[in-house]
Amino acid sequence: MDTFIRDFDSEIVETLIIDDIEAFNLKFSKCTNNLRIFHINISSLNKNGDELFVTLQQFTQKFDIIVLTETYFVDLEFVKFDDFEVLYNEGRANKNDGVVVLVREGINYDYKIVNLNDGMKLLQEILNVEKKTLPISAVYRLHGSCPYEFCEHLKSHLGTVNSDIQILIGDMNINLMDERSEVVQYYLNVLTEMGYKSYINAFTRVERNSKSCIDHVFIKTRQKIEDILCAVLEVKITDHFPTVALIPFTQIQTLDSNKYKTIVQYDKIRTQLNLINWESIVKNENINEAIVDFIDTTKNKIMENTKRVKYKRIKNGNAWITQSLIRSIEIKNKMYRELCKKPDNEELKETYKKYRNKLTNLIKMKKADYYKSELDRRGTSSKALWDWVKKFTNFRKRNTVEINCIKDEKGEIERNKMKIATIFNRHYTSYSSKLASAINRPKTQPFASRSSVKESIFLRPATEIEVESCLTALKKENRLVTMASQQRLSKK
Repeated sequence: MDTFIRDFDSEIVETLIIDDIEAFNLKFSKCTNNLRIFHINISSLNKNGDELFVTLQQFTQKFDIIVLTETYFVDLEFVKFDDFEVLYNEGRANKNDGVVVLVREGINYDYKIVNLNDGMKLLQEILNVEKKTLPISAVYRLHGSCPYEFCEHLKSHLGTVNSDIQILIGDMNINLMDERSEVVQYYLNVLTEMGYKSYINAFTRVERNSKSCIDHVFIKTRQKIEDILCAVLEVKITDHFPTVALIPFTQIQTLDSNKYKTIVQYDKIRTQLNLINWESIVKNENINEAIVDFIDTTKNKIMENTKRVKYKRIKNGNAWITQSLIRSIEIKNKMYRELCKKPDNEELKETYKKYRNKLTNLIKMKKADYYKSELDRRGTSSKALWDWVKKFTNFRKRNTVEINCIKDEKGEIERNKMKIATIFNRHYTSYSSKLASAINRPKTQPFASRSSVKESIFLRPATEIEVESCLTALKKENRLVTMASQQRLSKK
């Protein structure tokens, strides 16, 4: 039965294997009307992000979506890449967890985070392509998590997705090449049952003693789409090869020329709706009037907390990337290809490792030198300095929320600003006494019966060294007396 389910309409899709970015550029130079997706297990964005961004400069056609898995913890304030919006799933299941998706600026999209098993989180981007939605589900499955539970949660999520074309991409830590594995069979059966087809069927992680295909691209289409191209790039950035998917589309819907986007502050809407007194609507016997009032009230709160803002285009975030660095990356990849052909050549292996480590240090040095020169250019102008720091750390001014109403001790809503301030003051001034009263004090007072004598005096025992140091510090008016004293002390 398992074999039947797997083989049903699931012919093996040929995966291109390309060992050189230049060859990739030549092969796909004419593929202009495509949605271009790039994925790699980055094995810590902080560690390998710079080399990735240098490598991406070698592609003649830029990618629309860049998916990074196993990012480790990411501070979005310091993640910056020109012409891309940054999305993060806030993965915290373990130190390796994390999915970051870069969406090319101008593409109209929405996104959501979906909770899976064992604390894992799926990041789904919903693009507007040719007046249709294109959901892309990006996920990183933790190595120690239960694969069967993962498949069930994944199935539950994918069952809610409704679109003509759907994409599942990420590092699943399930080796598709291990056809005898029950986990692989179960995983493929679940996705095949839902209409998904695997487009990456080649090794994506190659170590000296092991090979596996754990970085996947599954695509579901209601109508057969010709010329979907997927490839594995044998480029050494991390221990995983990048994967690329090119999906033909004549037009990717972008935002208007002024580059505006709509921001809905859902948390504020939820807070304000909770503070509304709905009693008049609930008690209204005219159901039509009650529904109209409810909808109008909700719409007003949504409109109050929705704003349309212009995109901030911050350029030159990667100006430190030079042609010499790009060329060095090319040389490193060429050396890696030679090493793959001669894996037992110890001299070649040592040369490659030295060059790779030197290049890693060079990238860090170039980046540090660039930022140092930018700081030096600002001179002694503190305003210019801080303007530059805010620009390159994506600093955003924190918006203060005005409190218009609050519930008092009786649970009633208070809107008077003076009374709101009084409620806050009363709460925080009484908080310390509440904490103090919660302390468990001992019932007995062990020191209460002891009386102290103010006239008493206590002398610590003096050591021989202390006495000797005091004597030697005295004025040496009579050396004989001093020497005699020392002799007496030594006898004692």
